[in-house]
Amino acid sequence: MAVTPAAQGARPRRWSGVLAWTLWALAMLALATVPWLDHLLRQAGRPDLTQWDARPAVAMVSAAIVGAVLASRRPGHPVGWLLLALAFSLIAAGAAAQYLVYGLLVRPGALPGARYAALYYPPPCSRRWP
Repeated sequence: MAVTPAAQGARPRRWSGVLAWTLWALAMLALATVPWLDHLLRQAGRPDLTQWDARPAVAMVSAAIVGAVLASRRPGHPVGWLLLALAFSLIAAGAAAQYLVYGLLVRPGALPGARYAALYYPPPCSRRWP
């Protein structure tokens, strides 16, 4: 059975679409953990450590959606992958920040791998700017 050129071109596009929407789903799952961990921080009596704000969340969700649509429909175009990577990395950084705050400061030992999340999350700058 011979494979036509049109069928050869469809295979990478399908896999790139699956990859793009999988990254989108992982980003949305990570985004859902941030308000959940904020709720846990409020229950633990530490509302000063919460970080949930809807404005950056809306921006990251829209960047992830546009990136996933572009990457799945035009896999060779870099803008879709860049938008998806930007949204995914910023959402993952926010989720890692809340995960390590709850797992290391509020309830030490309650969350597995909180020390590894601290390795992913960049340390705060020790120098104060004037």
